[in-house]
Amino acid sequence: PLGCPSDDDDVAGDDDTTGDDDTTSDDDSADDDTTEEPIVDNDEDGFEPDVDCDDGDPAVTPVWVSVTGAEEGDGSWLDPFPTVAQGLAAGTGCVRLMGGIFREHGMEISGAVTLIGDYGVEATRIDGDGLGRIFTVTAGPSLIVRDVHLRNGASTDGGCLHLTEASLILEDAIVDDCVASESGGAIFADTTPVVLSDTTIKN
Repeated sequence: PLGCPSDDDDVAGDDDTTGDDDTTSDDDSADDDTTEEPIVDNDEDGFEPDVDCDDGDPAVTPVWVSVTGAEEGDGSWLDPFPTVAQGLAAGTGCVRLMGGIFREHGMEISGAVTLIGDYGVEATRIDGDGLGRIFTVTAGPSLIVRDVHLRNGASTDGGCLHLTEASLILEDAIVDDCVASESGGAIFADTTPVVLSDTTIKN
């Protein structure tokens, strides 16, 4: 039958060389089974989509920030910046927070930025300590905040966030205990679209 050796094939079947070839064929097949899928990096900036905030724009690359980062940190995952302000100043458009409480306020944003808490909203907080507004966003850019807790901002308008002609998206975020003496205890948005997704805003 097709695929079965005949009596005339016995010599070939006993031949060591032929047997070795069969073994080699099996090894090749095993190697093929364990081949890893190629890494996807659509904009070829060296970062995969689950790390890159925008895998379609090579100008947007992530920097990391940690409360234990060194002053001379370069913003890489192994050597993160110590403050959110330094992460924003890098101007890469993508800032990833490595958990902890960042006690900062008075940060101004003038370009599109995505801010992500790598360890989730319960583990990542930016706390203004009641000393001032956390973020001021002006003239055109968009701010996306994901998995971050904003707390204890204070100002005349917009205790935690003040936006002028700039869009805001909050995803899986918390904004609380922010106060304003006039308008917008948590968020003041002037001619600005605001999108909230799975986000809590409270006193």
